[in-house]
Amino acid sequence: MSRSFPIWNEVHKDTHDNSKRWGARERCEVEVKVGTSATNSHDFVTHKTTHRELEDGRREYCFYVDGDLIKHAILSKEGEFEFVPQTSDLIKKLMHK
Repeated sequence: MSRSFPIWNEVHKDTHDNSKRWGARERCEVEVKVGTSATNSHDFVTHKTTHRELEDGRREYCFYVDGDLIKHAILSKEGEFEFVPQTSDLIKKLMHK
């Protein structure tokens, strides 16, 4: 944490602009750190969103938390958006709390 904020986001993306609103072409990863200062910060969570074009022209979008796939969707060439059900260990844990 390079500033004194209790929550700090380190963003890693495949484009190089510095705007507050921005896009990414293939992936965006955010490492969230928590603590009281640059010398007292701790890794809290990492979330990543990915995009790729499939061989048949559809587009795939995935959202991960700490490496676990949480949400997966496919966008057809015709513009139809479909969520793909997930059964990751993390989702199972969250559903049983």
